[in-house]
Amino acid sequence: MQFEKASQNPAKKALTALWELFVSPTAFVVLSILWCLDLAIGSLLAYEKNPRFWMQMDSVPFNYWLKVIAPQEYPTSIWVYILVALTYLMVASLLFCTLNWFLKKRRRYRGMGEVLVHLGFLLVFAGYVLGSGWGARVQDLSLAPGGQREIES
Repeated sequence: MQFEKASQNPAKKALTALWELFVSPTAFVVLSILWCLDLAIGSLLAYEKNPRFWMQMDSVPFNYWLKVIAPQEYPTSIWVYILVALTYLMVASLLFCTLNWFLKKRRRYRGMGEVLVHLGFLLVFAGYVLGSGWGARVQDLSLAPGGQREIES
């Protein structure tokens, strides 16, 4: 009888398992370790192949770099795509974990520090992604006071 109930709705079971994975602190720690390893190894290999890699990446908006320049840098730039994917997974994990906190503990203030840390990380990720994606990190620009310069997008 119990087996029939569990097997009747495999989609719900799969969604519950996915939810539990995304709200798991262990999953977030594993994602964080993979993120750090990818960043460390990838940036060292990219610098070894091209010492101006970081200057080239920061000289244009990140979205433009990913679409136009990174494909020309294969296979050196693959680690950046992996880093972006891991970043999205980490953000999804933080969002689900924060939502889970509100769903389960919304009437108690205990654990509020945990939720504030999650929201802080989400704010940092959002600021970085929006800022670098649309060109706030563009370097190598020289402007005189009051001057203007167009940035490629």
